[in-house]
Amino acid sequence: MIVPLCACGEQNPQHRGYCTNCVVKMKSKFDALILKYESLKEEFENFNTIDAEKANEKLKLMRAKAE
Repeated sequence: MIVPLCACGEQNPQHRGYCTNCVVKMKSKFDALILKYESLKEEFENFNTIDAEKANEKLKLMRAKAE
């Protein structure tokens, strides 16, 4: 007889092999990672816009020099 176990060891998991406690823990960790990703995404976008502005300025100077 096979007794289904959760990753934490609890018997009879309700959610695809995980108990409710583990699902709640995973959801909170996932939400924290999403928040961290959002803050990094904003920083990345700001960094790229600053670099793009610098590149555009250099292109303008090079075009003016070439003319």
